[in-house]
Parts: sequence; structure tokens; C-alpha cells
Amino acid sequence: MFLPFIRASLLTLFSVAPLLPTASLAQSVTTTSTSSAQFTVPSSADIGFNVLPTIQDSEAPDPQASCPGYTASNVNQDANGFSADLTLAGNPCNAFGTDIQNLQFTVEYQSNDRVNINIQPSVLVSMLVQIII
Repeated sequence: MFLPFIRASLLTLFSVAPLLPTASLAQSVTTTSTSSAQFTVPSSADIGFNVLPTIQDSEAPDPQASCPGYTASNVNQDANGFSADLTLAGNPCNAFGTDIQNLQFTVEYQSNDRVNINIQPSVLVSMLVQIII
């Protein structure tokens, strides 16, 4: 049933002259490109600011002499570590960035050679900074 239809379709297909592009057809066809220019990082991108560490800067103020440090209060200790509230002990010196007035300090002994230290602003209880030594 489908065989005569397929045979007729194939004969019709092959009896038509193949459509080859001619010079006039090629001139009427235009191509467009949807690609855009690819961004390339310039070679100067590896040149950053000249940052001198405070310890190597002879003109930088001595933070040990000019910064007030923190005072600990509400110190709680247990078998797994301790915690304390830290309050800035004087006027902020901002030697290493903006000094934070109140901090929460927690030390957790996890094993003989592993300690978890958390220092976070008291107002941002969800922010966590971990340093595993």
C-alpha cells in the first residue's frame, strides 16, 4: 500500500534536476552572523595596585602602640573550649580596616591537634569566620 507511494515519491524526487547554486543565486543569498566579539582580558590586567604590607611600611603607624585592642567579658569555659564577648577597649584606630566595636569570640577544641576559632560581629550572629590551625 505504501510501496507505490514511496516509489512514486522517489521517482519524482530524482527526476527533478538537482538544485545547484548558480552565480545569480549565490549573489542573492546573504549570510548573517549572530556571534559577537569575544572579550579578551588585556595583558595589563595582571598589574595591580602597589600594595605594601603594613609591617614593611616604615611610614605606617604601629598598630601595637596606637590601637586599643579588645577587652573580654562574659568568659565561659567548658571541656570543649571557651567563649567570650569582646569590646573595643578605646577609640578605633582602623589600622587594618574598620574596627568593629563588639565581637563574639568562640574557641572549640576539636582534637589534640585541631581547634576551631570563630570571631564574628555580635550584631551579625549568622556570619561565621573559621580558621582551622
